[in-house]
Amino acid sequence: MLFRFLEKYLPATFLQNLKNLGIIQVANALHPLLILPYLTRTVGVELIGLAMLGQTIMTYFSVFCEYGFNLSGTRDVALNRDNPAKLAEIFFSVYVIKTGIFFSCLLVFWLYHLLFPIEHFFLFFTAFGIIAAQIVNPFWFYQGLDNLKTVKNLSLIGKMLSVALTFLVIRQKEDYVWINLLWASGNVLLGMVYSFITVRSLNLRFDGINRPVLLTYFREGWSSFLTNFLINIELYSPTLFLSQVVSPFVFGCFSIAEKIISLFRVGLAVFFQATFPAVTRLRLQSFAAMKAYFRQVFRPFSFLTALGCMMVIPLAPLLYGLVAGHEYEDGINSLIIMAFSPLWSCLSIPVFQTMLAYGFNRSYLASYFCSAAFALASGWYFPRFWGITGTAMSVMLTDLVLLLAIFFIFSLRHKEYKLLG
Repeated sequence: MLFRFLEKYLPATFLQNLKNLGIIQVANALHPLLILPYLTRTVGVELIGLAMLGQTIMTYFSVFCEYGFNLSGTRDVALNRDNPAKLAEIFFSVYVIKTGIFFSCLLVFWLYHLLFPIEHFFLFFTAFGIIAAQIVNPFWFYQGLDNLKTVKNLSLIGKMLSVALTFLVIRQKEDYVWINLLWASGNVLLGMVYSFITVRSLNLRFDGINRPVLLTYFREGWSSFLTNFLINIELYSPTLFLSQVVSPFVFGCFSIAEKIISLFRVGLAVFFQATFPAVTRLRLQSFAAMKAYFRQVFRPFSFLTALGCMMVIPLAPLLYGLVAGHEYEDGINSLIIMAFSPLWSCLSIPVFQTMLAYGFNRSYLASYFCSAAFALASGWYFPRFWGITGTAMSVMLTDLVLLLAIFFIFSLRHKEYKLLG
């Protein structure tokens, strides 16, 4: 009923993408919230904190392995969707580059362990499975094609497999070493299956490894890689600094609050991924067409995001207690402090997408450099005085700094593009 009503006011393709992406992102967000209550009662918050630390470390490796193809690859597919030969070239080139970087990261991590033995090595090493799941998932490719029904099914089945395996395998405290492996197991298997199906169904031909072509895509993804790298510094460096100054139990308490707030970020990822292919194609028409599109779809979305953020504050004790199984005051306060972080990120989306579509690489890199620098400084300083609530303040303020920086730099360097006028 809701989608039939919205069809009168919003583009059909956008709504279809919104529906499929909504299911994917809700599955992504609910996945930890289904698993964490069981794990807190089975292995304890302290060991969950260690597993979450492993996942945080892996986010930095994932930046290298993804290499910005979630942006540049999607853009290339969107611009060449009617050219089968070009699509095959993009598909296989991206997979070859990502796979090569992945095994290089595995080797680096292994060598580091040989030189400086890592406690809980197996727990951290198996977190690479989360990166492997990203590599084999053809999400970026179908996003560029505006066909997300296939990867929606992949996401749902993969998450259900992961949850089922966690409940079956982890039955006592000693089983915590399998948490990260099981976290990604379903998505790795299904990603490989769906990649094979993609090649067969679209008749994508692999013509061998062409070194000049690979170098072309490697150079093309460089600016997107730098952007993703700065984004990850912005998102995860405060958490990484926190792990150095608090106990695993306290770190686990903050991780629970962070996972809850990630549920309220679902809409941001859905909106960005649903609109980016359309924004990329509208660039070929005119800026006026792009601006009209934003006006049509962004205003109601930003209002709903603000409403959802406001709901977090009164519901914080209930939400935290349901997931953690106990009420931890600093954990609840952290959740309240971070409540409006999704709104600051939401308001920056139209400007960021415009920069990406027009190739204003230096502008969006400068914006993320500002927020990453603030995240490093505040993420290191704040928790030393205010613990996990200090890290929550760092997260919230970093998103606000990014919003201010991206608007200031865009209005200063690209005066001919006025999104607000």
